[in-house]
Amino acid sequence: MAVKNFWTFNAGEAIFADKLHKRFKNKIELYFPLKDTGIDLLAVVKNSRRFVTFQIKESRYYEEENSSWHQETRKNFEKNKNRVDFYIFVIYLPGCLANTEKKDKFIIHYVIIPTGELLKRIEFKKINKNGTYDFYFRFKDNKQLNEVRERKSVRNFKGWPFDYAKYLNAWNLIAEKFAGL
Repeated sequence: MAVKNFWTFNAGEAIFADKLHKRFKNKIELYFPLKDTGIDLLAVVKNSRRFVTFQIKESRYYEEENSSWHQETRKNFEKNKNRVDFYIFVIYLPGCLANTEKKDKFIIHYVIIPTGELLKRIEFKKINKNGTYDFYFRFKDNKQLNEVRERKSVRNFKGWPFDYAKYLNAWNLIAEKFAGL
């Protein structure tokens, strides 16, 4: 059995878990699975058996390319489609690109998207030879966020499959999920 290395957590998973705990600490408890099964984090509503699952992907923002870069395999999407409630893309945006006073620091953004919505959007994506989907997220004015990988290849581009602004730091979607349980 392959066991996760708990002595060195994946940084993106730990950072997201910390932020999630701070936002919802009176409502949830968090658990990391012992074995990597596609669920990176489990949030259990306190005093219940109800839970929300997360798959977390992280990337720094590449200044030269003006985007972050995340990958997920088709196999994992298929495996996780009925098991993972949210995909979380953690983006480390350098302060020099975030219009902040602290140019040497990173600003952390979270793309919080329900798995069902992400599955609809990957229908517009091309799969790589190695069986992965690439996500290149690009910021504009720190408020707009677009996925730019396949944008040019879709003829009738009108924004929807590539506009991720409504999922940028969308903690309200997680709150709604907790409230609906």
